[in-house]
Amino acid sequence: MKPFSLPRRPALTLCAAACLLAGCTVDPDYRGAPAAPDAPTFKDYVSLQKSLGLGWQTNAG
Repeated sequence: MKPFSLPRRPALTLCAAACLLAGCTVDPDYRGAPAAPDAPTFKDYVSLQKSLGLGWQTNAG
């Protein structure tokens, strides 16, 4: 039995981990509390990824 195995989608997991580390407001236990005005949101994170060329969809052509 392996003590540790990589998830099937490591890139998506890394994106989610980076988003959580960046302080995004996407949280499974989110109860609707107002976020800090300067807290980055998931939308901000996606726009950052797109600006860096790391969007959800990659062009292989």
